[in-house]
Amino acid sequence: MHAVPAKSAISDYRDDHTKLPLRTWLTVAWMMTENSAGASATAVQRALGVSYGAAWHLLHKLRSVMAHEASAALGRAVEVEHSHTTLPRVRRVASALDRWLLETHQRTIADEHLPFYLDEFVFRIDHGSGGSPGELFHELMTRALAGEPVRRLDVIGGRP
Repeated sequence: MHAVPAKSAISDYRDDHTKLPLRTWLTVAWMMTENSAGASATAVQRALGVSYGAAWHLLHKLRSVMAHEASAALGRAVEVEHSHTTLPRVRRVASALDRWLLETHQRTIADEHLPFYLDEFVFRIDHGSGGSPGELFHELMTRALAGEPVRRLDVIGGRP
């Protein structure tokens, strides 16, 4: 069995305020990836018997590593070609985002946390189409283990 790297997004799972075992982190990551709608904190709370706060914190730490490529790409200016085909594509993506937010999160997202949810949505679009839940889980865990530690304050207060 491989050890969790000393410096990774989930390396502080033992020191985190949640004090949850690694198995719980892995279960939450699987719950996020095995269902195309993802997982809500309420669903994690019910399934694992943890507090809502712990479930929310776990999900947001994992969402933060989904931003690895997505945030950099979304942070740049984007030029959009003006054409008839562009508008239907934009509408399809906006409609898919709206459905996903409604199904998984009942549209109850605070403004300061919206970037985390958008990162998850982009991650799913980039890595989820045509792939298996196992492949999505593998990509998420690869990023979580390779990423920098995520501080609790960064998750609670949104990105610095």
